[in-house]
Amino acid sequence: MRGEAAPGSKFSLIQLHRGRAVGMTCMHNVREFSSLKRLLGSVTLPDRAALADPGTDLRKLLAPPITR
Repeated sequence: MRGEAAPGSKFSLIQLHRGRAVGMTCMHNVREFSSLKRLLGSVTLPDRAALADPGTDLRKLLAPPITR
């Protein structure tokens, strides 16, 4: 969980499977939605503590794109 699940507060729930983000729910948190959506489509294995910390910029947890 990112944030605090209190009435009217912003928070996100991220479901991990083998360290990879496989599901999410954002409550009152549109700003994080697009980054979490990109995280779902990536092969990144984010650090759990950083993922749970609302102060962490989610874009920094995304793996750089693979270039060929």
